[in-house]
Order: sequence, then structure tokens, then C-alpha cells
Amino acid sequence: NTIAGLRGWTQALQLPGADVSRATGRIDFLSRQVEREIRDHRTLLLAENGQLVAEHAPVQTGALLHDAQVVFSGHPAARDRRLELGPPADDVELLTDRSLLLRILVNMVRNALEATPPGGAVRLRCEEEPGRGAVRFSVHNAGAMPPEVQARVFQRSFSTKGRGRGLGTYGMKLVGERYLCGEVSFTSTPAAGTTFSIRVPARLPPLPVARLGGWCR
Repeated sequence: NTIAGLRGWTQALQLPGADVSRATGRIDFLSRQVEREIRDHRTLLLAENGQLVAEHAPVQTGALLHDAQVVFSGHPAARDRRLELGPPADDVELLTDRSLLLRILVNMVRNALEATPPGGAVRLRCEEEPGRGAVRFSVHNAGAMPPEVQARVFQRSFSTKGRGRGLGTYGMKLVGERYLCGEVSFTSTPAAGTTFSIRVPARLPPLPVARLGGWCR
């Protein structure tokens, strides 16, 4: 679908009186979309084969939330919808793979925005759990998933929007738990809405992840 969109806009660009600014903007967005989907698919294949390498380094939670917010500035999924950051939390330093964690958060936010009607809001927040030596990131939207969807959310082949779209919920759980040593989960009820979250340790487990071939569990 993304490639078809690219072809359509490049053809439109060649027509007399073409809106060059609009066409080039869409081509730029769609080409970045293709790049993201290829990168996410490669990450998923490497993760399943035990070949993904997590590069752990100090990460500030405040900067990570800001980066996730910037991704959706002008993003089509956020059109007529709001992405809100939760109550300010202390800026905590984690030792984790920034790129992998950001991609999981971006997938969670995009899914929540796509499930939110125009005029609605999605909330992204971060909470430190000092007693557990961990930090929890969560993404909330007001909608609720039917029970039959909830039962299949983390299955590899399941998607509510078609196959081959980014990491997907299966990929988020696989990468988040096996390579970031975290815990990916969700809750969904008509009264409280839907919240996806990932809890990651503030520091690496005692046993070096590298000795496990990148697998935490």
C-alpha cells in the first residue's frame, strides 16, 4: 500500500499543473514510511532468530518522551487528535537501548492514535518505580478492545489493521521482553479505556545480556 501511494504521487507530480509542494511532501513522508517498515521488519526477523544486538547506553526519560512526541508532530495518525504527555515525572536515567525502546513507544502511540476518533486524545506517560528499580512507560486511549481481540493481541499473525505494519504488538512484546529485559502488557475495559505499557529496568540484570546472545529470558 505504501509503495502504491509513492507511485501514485510520483505520477501526479508529472501532470501539468501539479501541486509540487503537496506531492513532494507526501513522497517524502511515504518514503520515510517505507524505510521505517523495512527497518522494523528487519528488527523483527533478527529478534526471532536471536541475532538482534541491543546496544545499552544511558538514556534520559524526559528526552525519550520528547522524541516520541516530535515523531507525531504533523504525522497523519495524529491529525485531529492530541498526543498529551502525562503528569511531569522526574527525569530518570536508564541503561537501555534507546532506539529499540523509542520504536516500541512510537508503535504503541501510533496504534492508540489510530484507535482514537477525531477530537480525542492519547496520553503518554512515564513513572518511576524506585522499589522495583524500574521505569514504566504507558500509552492510554479511551477506547476498549473486544474480548476476542484482547485474547489474540500478542499473537504473531494477528493485526487489526492488516499484515506487515511495523513491529506490531507481537514484535513490541518480543523485543521489549527478550532484548530490553522489560515487561510489555496491556489492560482494556470499557470503563477505563486501553493502556499499553512497557516496564524496563533502570539498570541491566546481573547476568550480562551479551552472554545470553541478547536474550533476557
